[in-house]
Amino acid sequence: QANGVPEVLLHRVIVRESRYHPALVGRGGTIGLMQIKLATARGLGYTGDAAGLRDPNTNLTYALKYLAGAYRAANGDHKRAMAYYAGGYYYAAKR
Repeated sequence: QANGVPEVLLHRVIVRESRYHPALVGRGGTIGLMQIKLATARGLGYTGDAAGLRDPNTNLTYALKYLAGAYRAANGDHKRAMAYYAGGYYYAAKR
């Protein structure tokens, strides 16, 4: 477990988001293994540019923080955590 996130959940998110392609840039500006947006990474403390999120270690560092928040907001429910990761969990976390 990293950041309290089970490895199986991390693997499922990576497979769904990029199929382990670290240089993938998706629609809407999502980047890398976990398809995190630059603005989201910045909100989690990232100070580099968009290209830096193509580095797998950098991408995992910030996207895993975001997934950990989604996992906590989902009370450990993997399916809900994946949905929150994909669509945001701000309102769920405020409940």
